[in-house]
Amino acid sequence: MLYLYAEKFGVKLEVENGKFINTDNLFPMLSLNYFGVVASISFILGITAASFSSVDSALTALTTSFTHDFLAIQHKTSKEKNNLKNIVLLGFSTLIFLIVMSFSNSKGDIISTIFKVAGYTYGPLLGLYLFGIFTKIKIKDSLVPYICILMPFVTYYLNYFLITKFSFDLGFMNILVNALLTILCLTIIKKQHEE
Repeated sequence: MLYLYAEKFGVKLEVENGKFINTDNLFPMLSLNYFGVVASISFILGITAASFSSVDSALTALTTSFTHDFLAIQHKTSKEKNNLKNIVLLGFSTLIFLIVMSFSNSKGDIISTIFKVAGYTYGPLLGLYLFGIFTKIKIKDSLVPYICILMPFVTYYLNYFLITKFSFDLGFMNILVNALLTILCLTIIKKQHEE
C-alpha cells in the first residue's frame, strides 16, 4: 500500500536495476514527510517504544544466559555478581551497537538480511530439534557442538558455490538446508552399539 501511495502522489523512490532499494526508508520517509504531524509523532513514538522493548529483552536474555550458562554466576559473591553483570551488559550493549552500525549503510532491507543470518544460526538448532523429536537414534554427544558450529559454514559455502556455478541463491531456504545438513551429520555420528 505504501508503494501505491508513493506512486499516486509522485513520491520519487530509489530504483537500481529495476528494483527498489533502501526499502526500510520508505515508511519513515512517508510518515515524516507526507502523512502529517500526527503520523510523524506516532511513528517516532512507536519506533522508539518498539526499539527499547526489543533491545531491552535481547539484552536481558543475552546477559542472563551468558552469566549463568558460561560464567556460572550463581557461585559468585554478591559483589562479584554485580560487577560481572555490569561488565557483561556493557559488552553485549557494545556488540548490539556495532551490529546496528554495521547495517546503517546497507542498501536494501535489513529484515531480509536478519532472516538470512538467522537461517545460518538457527539451522543447526532446527536440525537438532527435528532429530531429537523424530528419531530415537543414540549419537556421540561430544561431537554435536562441532557439527552445530560447522554446519553454518558448510551451508554458507554451499550457497556460495551454487551462486557462482549456477546463479542460484538459497535465500531463505538456507535454514532448511542447514537443518537437513545437521540432521545428516547427526545420523552419521550415531553410536555403533546401543547400550
